[in-house]
Amino acid sequence: MGGNPLNPSVPGSAQEVFVLHFKAFVEQTSQGKFRAVAPEFAGVVSYGETSEAAQAALESALLKHLSATSSVALEAVHEEPLRVTPYASCSHGDRLYIATNLDIVLVTDTGKKESWKRVPVTQQSADVLQVFEGDQAEEVVEPGEDSTQIYSLAVFAGAGGEPAMYAGTNLKGQVYVNDAGAGWRPAFSTDEERVHSLVAFGGRLYAGTSSHGRIFRWDGQQVEVVHQSNDLGITALAVHENALYAGTYPEGFVVRTMDGELWEIVCRTNQKMINQFLSAKGTLYAACSS
Repeated sequence: MGGNPLNPSVPGSAQEVFVLHFKAFVEQTSQGKFRAVAPEFAGVVSYGETSEAAQAALESALLKHLSATSSVALEAVHEEPLRVTPYASCSHGDRLYIATNLDIVLVTDTGKKESWKRVPVTQQSADVLQVFEGDQAEEVVEPGEDSTQIYSLAVFAGAGGEPAMYAGTNLKGQVYVNDAGAGWRPAFSTDEERVHSLVAFGGRLYAGTSSHGRIFRWDGQQVEVVHQSNDLGITALAVHENALYAGTYPEGFVVRTMDGELWEIVCRTNQKMINQFLSAKGTLYAACSS
């Protein structure tokens, strides 16, 4: 929650905030209390003695509204005691893997409560906590506490090998592999700052990285750069109808290759970042942010 400051001295002035990622407005009433509303949810109104209290009440009201009106019943199956942020998910065999902002992958064989395990990946500390924002290269990395993070996951089988789970990290752009559940080990290094995305295509594993906007290709033995973008990062990769697509930051371009060699810009989204792709029912969807 947060947004533009509210000016109590101006009657009727409204503060724009975001509650549960929905745009909302908080204003002080003539009685001195605070009123919070979210335009996307007509009839959901909350009040509080302070702006923060009104926002908290609105958050609670929206959760109840979404629970009562959603056509899909969702059940909480796992909750982490620490502040763990899920970055990516991928299934392999009977297991579900969740990449996180810590140096761990959450793993479950059944998806049920009490079945989730924390599995360490690199067991090393990154040099810096990288904050990926800004339009210039010098703005991409900010010093901070040591924190290795797992950004991406993909299943890939090298030539003649068995399928294995791969994980992209911010530890000098290293990609790790988990062979038959025997534990994680380094597979190859991109020498970039982070590996945002991984996907298998044409018998190779492709890795999108930052902050030099490169795409790497791994055949199980050797790694090579196959695309150098003018952007800082390749933030998403996906296969759609026999082609490989990549999303960039900060121009928000979508580029495509049919063979992994020749790349072309096929869409300018007018957004800053392609966060994720989804190929479904003959259409490629791109989730973007600005």
